[in-house]
Amino acid sequence: MSAKMIFIINVRKMGAEYIFKARLVDLETGSTKKTVTKVYKEKLESASKLLEFSKKLTALALPPEVKLSSSKVKDIVYISIKTSPEKANIFVNEKFVGTSPMKIKVSNGKHKIKIKLKEYKDVVFEDNFYYDLKKDIKLVKEYVYLDIRTNPSFADIFLNGKKIGKSPIKHKITSGKYTIKVSKNNFSAIVITKNLSDNFTKFFTLEDLCKKENLEHCFIKGRKLVAVGALKSKSKVLGNSLLKKACLLGHEKSCINISNSDFIYKLGKRFQKGIGVKKNIALSNKLLARGCELGSQYSCYSLALSLNDENPKGANKYYRRGCILNHAASCYFIAHDYEVNKSNNESAKKFYKKACSLGDKISCNHKIGAKGAGVCNFSETNQANNTLFFIFIVLFTFTLRKKILKAK
Repeated sequence: MSAKMIFIINVRKMGAEYIFKARLVDLETGSTKKTVTKVYKEKLESASKLLEFSKKLTALALPPEVKLSSSKVKDIVYISIKTSPEKANIFVNEKFVGTSPMKIKVSNGKHKIKIKLKEYKDVVFEDNFYYDLKKDIKLVKEYVYLDIRTNPSFADIFLNGKKIGKSPIKHKITSGKYTIKVSKNNFSAIVITKNLSDNFTKFFTLEDLCKKENLEHCFIKGRKLVAVGALKSKSKVLGNSLLKKACLLGHEKSCINISNSDFIYKLGKRFQKGIGVKKNIALSNKLLARGCELGSQYSCYSLALSLNDENPKGANKYYRRGCILNHAASCYFIAHDYEVNKSNNESAKKFYKKACSLGDKISCNHKIGAKGAGVCNFSETNQANNTLFFIFIVLFTFTLRKKILKAK
């Protein structure tokens, strides 16, 4: 059954008194049917007195035919307390009553509850309890450890603006909200703000410290690490990672100084297609050229495909380089160029044969010659198969002819 009227009570304090204003409002018309105002002179601590007052106020505002229920404030209330972690000591009005989880029995009224556990902050709440209550409390450690490590080490560590040392560092602090800053030489600082309620461990690398405002320094440091990489392989890996990060942030010199051909090829494809970065064909071509120079057959082939329409001569150079690096499709395109554009079937045959040996099936089955004449297969396996097939046909024809003559 839907309600037709609503009962609204407003309360405001004037000095030591409380003024209660009750209104009965018709939900259909929005009009106020009746208004009653009364002053409450007691303190708002006695639940039973406040309930009696509110019942009288409501009775004055409601129509006489509506009867109020005789609800009563409970004399005894139960407070259920759970903590994480458990086994915390619970005190009611400074008196120890047990450990969590537990259900506390108290008289209605004002009580002070304190929860204590070693190595955790105390939790205290004081309130008027007139009804049963459940509380789930997550305890916060009083002290936590801040464990910061960096690669390379000896980065400056700041906590709320104050330097606490150099990495690696393990620092004991009270739990709470902190701003952590990590900086190294001319690199941009990493700043994180975190509410620490438990131990915090973090590892930072030079890549994390490399940002747009210091790309030139990232480049210099990365190139230096790559240069000493012949003696220390870890330095080379770190240097390439640093150059890659700077490259992705738009620093071209970093891009073309990466010494890892796999990094270069993947970066070239990303800039070529605009995957996670702004599309940049010119930079992509530089990267792929660098990758090809470092021995990446895929970089050579991708660059050749990119140049194919606008610069066929340049494309042919990278197809040839890719073929030298044993890339089957690159060998096929060199062969195709010799056959179609240069009419050099002997050279075409040589490159088709290599492409076939590298697993290119199209090259294996390709035919050279005008209008399909002069069939050549370039796989030694195919040549052997063709010979066997020819012998089979001759024997089959001879046997069949013999049977026909015998039948006559």
